[in-house]
Amino acid sequence: MAIVRPAWLTSVEHALEEACLTASESCQLQSKSNPQATIWIACSGGLDSCVLLDITAKWSLQYPDLALAVIHVNHQLSANATAWQQHVEELAKSYTLKCVSKRVSVTIQARSSLESQARDARYKAMFESFSNEDVLLLGHHLDDQVETIFLRLLRGSGPKGLAGMRPKTRRLSGMTGINLVRPLLSTARTDLENYARHNQLRWVTDESNQNVQYDRNMLRHKWFNVAQQYWAERWPGMQRAIARSAYLCDQQQTTLDLLLAEKLQHVKISPQTLSKSTLISHPKALQICLLRYWFEQLTDEAPSAAVLTEMQSALTCENDRSPIIAWGSHEWRVHADTIYFLRHSYTAKSVYAVLADDQYLECQDDLGRSIHISCQFIQTTLTITLSRQDDAANQERVLVPGGLNNLQAQSVIITNQLSDCYFTANAKGKSRQLKRWFKEWKTPPWYRNDVVGVFVDDTLLAIIDGNKIKLNRI
Repeated sequence: MAIVRPAWLTSVEHALEEACLTASESCQLQSKSNPQATIWIACSGGLDSCVLLDITAKWSLQYPDLALAVIHVNHQLSANATAWQQHVEELAKSYTLKCVSKRVSVTIQARSSLESQARDARYKAMFESFSNEDVLLLGHHLDDQVETIFLRLLRGSGPKGLAGMRPKTRRLSGMTGINLVRPLLSTARTDLENYARHNQLRWVTDESNQNVQYDRNMLRHKWFNVAQQYWAERWPGMQRAIARSAYLCDQQQTTLDLLLAEKLQHVKISPQTLSKSTLISHPKALQICLLRYWFEQLTDEAPSAAVLTEMQSALTCENDRSPIIAWGSHEWRVHADTIYFLRHSYTAKSVYAVLADDQYLECQDDLGRSIHISCQFIQTTLTITLSRQDDAANQERVLVPGGLNNLQAQSVIITNQLSDCYFTANAKGKSRQLKRWFKEWKTPPWYRNDVVGVFVDDTLLAIIDGNKIKLNRI
């Protein structure tokens, strides 16, 4: 009697073909020096990842030029962790595949789950082996998807959260971007168990999966264990119905993102600043959506609904107030008509340095980003160059007009805390204290003491205000 090939297995192979072959072809077109993406199989040694490894290894035999490898992360959270690592390494060897094992130490931090801490440590370690445009195959299946959706529902998630895990996503770390693919996401765990038994696969069992202190395990072993007794009778096809709801939420969220991207272009001043007046001209519900979407473009550490509501309330404050709202490592600030996103909490820095020819000094702009200031001396001419550390190609360079006698013998001093210094903004204007100019220029109050000046002897030649060089028209 012929063995009937399950339909889900064909679907999984189609997903592999679409993701892996497309990535490999795309990489060949983009880079001749690195012509092929590596397809990494994340393998913990458990049932799901072992089935994924077996399916992918057998599927790849028809594509001998495909670069396939296994990656395992040892979290060192179990006494059996070393045995699990050895099991994965032996599995990879049996398929004649390269295997990379990483060891990480997970430190439990306040207000953060062990699961999220382990995930962050895992990705950080894996990215050490990844190249740009590589593919990472993950073993999440339909049961995982249903659990994820229920957990997010219990946490009050909106459409984006209720969309669950996507079959294909992208993750960035610095300049490296990889494609995450979940080929088993539409496959039930029972199908994977049947496949594993039929193919005589060996896998390990993580004892922590029975610990109901973790939310996912509580849901799996307590809630679903009862619900499963009635699924076939009362809610046949419940898992796939939930997955379909997640798909519909994902469609709605994708459409909303397209509309928000267009709206945000009219609100943005720069990638990290918005126009307050333009934002509050929109309905309040849209303001929240625009803020959330903006943060999603800037960071993975999105603010909660409560923090977003606090931000919205702060938008109605008087222009002479500068509210600050912090979440995670980030800050959100408002001054005058500008909303600022700071990746890190702003800390003022005292600066005083004598700058030699072609040396540079590191300071910061109003968003807390690192900026480099350098000076070049050519005879009696001084050129000031300003660049950001994360965007060295985008420079501003200003030639100080007029001759400066014995320039090379003089000291060029860079210092800040200039509020009481006098400055002339234009050739025919009056000299005024910088603290008056700062107010007129709407320089953020937290940055005013950090604005640096370029002095030769006791003469202020220019100031660096944010990312602009302003000459003193003396």
